[in-house]
Amino acid sequence: MKKGDEIELQISGYAFEGKGIAKILKDAPSNDETAKKYVVFVDKTYPGDVVVASISKIKKSYAEA
Repeated sequence: MKKGDEIELQISGYAFEGKGIAKILKDAPSNDETAKKYVVFVDKTYPGDVVVASISKIKKSYAEA
């Protein structure tokens, strides 16, 4: 995943400042069951939404879209 990538996300929670929370597996092989979940904060979304979002910021433990 890199800045500018568009990915489909399912929003599973709600965070501060009106951002929804989605969790994805980051850079893990598809058969890696021990892969850690990576958090993506998405502006103006709510739990249950499914969105296609463009990654705008990437940090070690989270991203923003």
